Amino acid sequence: MSVTKTFKVARLQDIPPGSMKAIMILNHDILIINLDGILYGVEARCPHKSYPLKLGSLKKRALRCGFRHVEFDIKDGKVLFQPIDARRPARNLKRCG
Repeated sequence: MSVTKTFKVARLQDIPPGSMKAIMILNHDILIINLDGILYGVEARCPHKSYPLKLGSLKKRALRCGFRHVEFDIKDGKVLFQPIDARRPARNLKRCG
C-alpha cells in the first residue's frame, strides 16, 4: 500500500494567479504554479537538460522552458509546443488544490 504525504508549502495568496514559486520539499525542487486560482506542482527542472523551469515563462496554461522553448501543459504535463525533439512530458505533475 502506498502512503501519500501532504505538505503545506504556500498559501494561495502567496502565489498570485499567473505566477510561480520555486520551493524544496524533502530534497526535491518543486515549482508551484497558480493557474486561475488553482495551484499545480511540477518537478522544477525540464526533462530535457534539467534546466530550471522557474527561469521560463507562463502563457495561459503553458509553462515554457527558457532553454529550448518547449511548452508544457500545466494541467497534465503534455508537450504543447516543441521547436526541437522533446517528446518527454513534464514529470510528476499534480493538482495541488
